[in-house]
Amino acid sequence: MVLDINLKYLALLTTIFLFTACVAEKKYTPLKIFKHNIQTVQAAKEKVKPIQEEFDFNGTWLAQATSSFVQRKLSLNRVNNSLQGKLELTYITTRGVIYDQASFDVIIYLKGESIDGFISSGSSSENISIFRDSNDAFTLKVHKQRSKYFDSSEIRFIKYKTKQTREKKVELIPADGFVLDKTNKVIWQDAIGNKVLKSDYYAALDYCKKLNYLSFDNWVLPTRKQLITSINNNNFKNKTNGDYWSQTASLDQYGKAWYIDYEKAQMGVDIKTDKKYIRCIRKKENNEKDINNNASSISASDRESGK
Repeated sequence: MVLDINLKYLALLTTIFLFTACVAEKKYTPLKIFKHNIQTVQAAKEKVKPIQEEFDFNGTWLAQATSSFVQRKLSLNRVNNSLQGKLELTYITTRGVIYDQASFDVIIYLKGESIDGFISSGSSSENISIFRDSNDAFTLKVHKQRSKYFDSSEIRFIKYKTKQTREKKVELIPADGFVLDKTNKVIWQDAIGNKVLKSDYYAALDYCKKLNYLSFDNWVLPTRKQLITSINNNNFKNKTNGDYWSQTASLDQYGKAWYIDYEKAQMGVDIKTDKKYIRCIRKKENNEKDINNNASSISASDRESGK
């Protein structure tokens, strides 16, 4: 018994000796927790707020019409930690002539950074999730394979604006090599490359950033809102009815960004690795020459280079 205790005591002394030796040789560094480190972590956590706190869901949202639905209107109202409202559908019957209207209850729960809920009709319901695409648009995803309420798994809703809050009409003036947006005081690139060059989202950003065209090097990829003003692309000489990238990324759908589909005259969100056309934009400088004088100064190399 005494021998057993002595062996345990000897083992303990050996452990202490080895630990001290490692520390002395700086092979082992004890963990130190400083007060300012804890405060830094806490401050960082306080800055991270749930996304729904900064996003105003209240109001009316409209989805794009399809061959099955003439109108899809979603009305939401914030109630504590949930969104409650109605989904109103105007759809075409199987006979393709008579239009029926239906209204369904919608409840969406806000938990942390997830936005999940369901659409209900009597005893049946379908689970849904919401992902913000911008401050005035979100994508509603349906988890059920065959939805009673929608004809696709992803439906994009845009915030409805009254006539008083709608954006003013944009005046676009075509010129030689560019198009002037006189309303917003920006200039659009209009070169051969705009109907030829296609790239992914990242290459499109880099292309506009490095572009030197018409003696200017302050070109950028347009934002989603700027692209909307060019929805009628008849003002552009070099154009296609394809998709063009914007610089605006989706807020919640990681790896996706906004683009414009000129053929359907609507906006959409797609993965950033997809290839789309590019058209750059820049701000019109205050001391810039009149549009007619500026147009005459365009070189043939700029016009035909496809930049």
